[in-house]
Amino acid sequence: DASSYIQEFNEMKEEIAKLKVENSEKLLDYSEYLSLKEQSAFIINERQYIQAKIISDNSQGSILINVGEEDGVEIGDIVILGRVYIGMISDVSLYSSRVRLPLNPSSSFEVIVVPGNVDLNKENRIDSLVKSTGVVMGKSDHILIENLGINSDVKDGDFVLIRDSRIGDIFVLGTLIGVSNNPASTNKSGFVSPIFDYGNIMK
Repeated sequence: DASSYIQEFNEMKEEIAKLKVENSEKLLDYSEYLSLKEQSAFIINERQYIQAKIISDNSQGSILINVGEEDGVEIGDIVILGRVYIGMISDVSLYSSRVRLPLNPSSSFEVIVVPGNVDLNKENRIDSLVKSTGVVMGKSDHILIENLGINSDVKDGDFVLIRDSRIGDIFVLGTLIGVSNNPASTNKSGFVSPIFDYGNIMK
């Protein structure tokens, strides 16, 4: 009867594999639900939002998403998750779009720095909390921040928020790290630790 046991064993393996796939799909749907629920808290009614998924990424600081001209996507559109800035649309085809990440050498934005203990989900009067303005630039494997006020009390752990006329709103980029304290310099500089690990953004 060994052959019948082997056949039964193989059938059970197939059934287990099928159940795993079904459960993973349910888990993915639930993750999407939670993501959309978080996103909905920050939706501004007069804007149009399109849900997208990441198809692929590359080492040049960009990702490919599964929406394009057919969905109304245009170059210059902003990609966000909640209040976190992901990137800007740099190229569009019929069914997909290329997103330029902040790490990309072509990325540069005006930013503001606010205290790291601010609850960004509750605080609406950001202007009163600004420690310094600055400029961020992508450098392939890191994000540089420059032109911080030499007399500002910015420090590691402060929030870096994008406030750029091309973006049209304020979004979270990351936290400040490695602030320079060179007394001979006319301004301070440092780096931004982004909210997302762009190297593992597919996960």
